Amino acid sequence: MTGIFGNNGGSSGKMHQFDRFRIALRGGVRTDAVSIGLYATDASMYQMLPLAVLTPLDREDTVKAIRLCAELGLPLLA
Repeated sequence: MTGIFGNNGGSSGKMHQFDRFRIALRGGVRTDAVSIGLYATDASMYQMLPLAVLTPLDREDTVKAIRLCAELGLPLLA
């Protein structure tokens, strides 16, 4: 699982970016509140909501996700 983190402001433009992930990847791209909430914490008291959660299927999917994050200027946490 990979989380894409960043500022939630201006989410309409972000949704178009996530559509690009959905087209490029065979794995999942989750932007629903439940998935986001599950990955917002690391068992500490701090929370940071990801913009999306990616579930690449294999190495090729992972490489595509990393390249797309770099192209779009989106930070990620693996």
